[in-house]
Amino acid sequence: MERFGCTVCHRGRGEAATLPQAHGDKRDGSRLLAREHQEAACGQCHLGEIPGPFKVPGRHAAGKLSGAPVLALGRALARQAGCSGCHEMGPGWPDEPTGPDLTRLTSKVRFPWLVRWIERPRSQAPRPFCPTFGFTRGQAEAIAEALWSHSQAAPVSLPATPLSQGDPERGKGVFRQARCVSCHALEGKGGDLGPDLGRVGDKLTPAWLHAWVAEPRQILPGARCPRFRFTDGERADLITYLLDELRDPEQPVPAPARPPVLDPGQITQGRLLVREAGCPGCHRVPGEPGRVKVGPPLVGIGARPAAGRAAPAAAGTLAGWLLNVLKAPAAFRPGHRMPEYGFTDEEASALVTLLLGMTGEPVPGALVVPASRPAPPALPGTLGRLAEELNCLVCHTIRGFGGDVGPDLSWEGDRVHREWLVGFLRDPGLIRPDFLERMPWFKLSQAEAEALADDILAALRDPRIPAQLFPAQADLARWIDRGKALYRERGCHACHEIGQQGGTIGPSLAEAGTRLRPEWVYIWLKDPQAFITETKMPHPGLSDDQARALAAYVTSLR
Repeated sequence: MERFGCTVCHRGRGEAATLPQAHGDKRDGSRLLAREHQEAACGQCHLGEIPGPFKVPGRHAAGKLSGAPVLALGRALARQAGCSGCHEMGPGWPDEPTGPDLTRLTSKVRFPWLVRWIERPRSQAPRPFCPTFGFTRGQAEAIAEALWSHSQAAPVSLPATPLSQGDPERGKGVFRQARCVSCHALEGKGGDLGPDLGRVGDKLTPAWLHAWVAEPRQILPGARCPRFRFTDGERADLITYLLDELRDPEQPVPAPARPPVLDPGQITQGRLLVREAGCPGCHRVPGEPGRVKVGPPLVGIGARPAAGRAAPAAAGTLAGWLLNVLKAPAAFRPGHRMPEYGFTDEEASALVTLLLGMTGEPVPGALVVPASRPAPPALPGTLGRLAEELNCLVCHTIRGFGGDVGPDLSWEGDRVHREWLVGFLRDPGLIRPDFLERMPWFKLSQAEAEALADDILAALRDPRIPAQLFPAQADLARWIDRGKALYRERGCHACHEIGQQGGTIGPSLAEAGTRLRPEWVYIWLKDPQAFITETKMPHPGLSDDQARALAAYVTSLR
């Protein structure tokens, strides 16, 4: 309060002498921020996300700005929606293409699918990042022909001979074994690290899919999909399942790929539409020289008054105007360039919070908190090699770098027993009943699993975790009995399952002793948020002896 006052965070008029005047005027933009948008001002000083677990529902993972989840959601959505492709966003905002490269479409996708996607993306995927521009079928065909006419060859040689036909039922088993739904959704249900696969059979060419499944990073350097060690037969079965079973039942069976008949007039019209829509803002587009921002700059939009803007009466404030534009841009002005993204009310409100914070006001350098970008950790031996081959850090975090699909592995060497870890790496089992995401089966050999486990136990340690909790002569039976009583008293069974009894919010503890070390359980129980800020586990407020007793009981379960 002494350093910043009230108006820095809440807005209003700090120089006013009366309460009504201090709360500001909605017409000139000085009004106090509404409760749902109070995090807007955080973005003026905090220019980037602070690493931490955060996930946008139905969207990709993103860094969390600690203490400002609504603003963090708005930032993640703005990045994923590609706002910076059309608008100047100001300092500290990453300005890079967010959509896929479109320069090699002919080798990857089928022409009829491309037309349907351009016309109405949501007809091909439940929550696409590509918005709906309202193109007619004729305009969509013209754009598809323009993209097709300048498409380049695939980066690797694709199979030219007919590909072997597999068994779709066996392929479905391979799909489940690889646990593809941890990263991909089927008709909106599943992970969100990769595209929805519900209609992949209508989209992809067999040759491209074979090359991708064999080695993703030959097709796309830096691809997040790991290289699975499928046999030739497993790969053929999987691809047959994807192409034959995951299709739109209302569409005809895709014909063998052949070039469409291209019309020069259509190509010219398509190229004009591509530029007008601002497609190069999000994509590398064949034949286009570079990115052009077709939308107005958003720098300073949070300080602009709402008065004089064409908007329904319900949008009399700047926040209301912005919310209506984001939800239904075409309702404000016929021919409005902004496409429709289908944002939910929660998502649109989070984006309004982001925009209200973009006032363009200068901030003293001493108050600016720059973006924190952790560097990839240096990992030794087998751990480093397999983390690279299997893309482990797409799903897991180590020392602040990585994804949040799987658990943070920064202290895995202190958390688990070697015997359990080797077995899990060989054949990943179910730990969290409430999680859709599952560790894929990577077919590690016994030697690889043992070497990987040894590297994890040696390199991924945390000095906060004690080396030994109980001395050799400790009366463990007494500690276990006390911990068992505490387990019931503290209501642990409401979230954890033992012997098919209890909740499923937390991981199963049925065989926790084979997996977890008592030292880890003890330190975790003392302060869960010290390790995972956003964990569902409440801070239990245990004494040292209570945490020790519960650790003894939990790790006695085998």
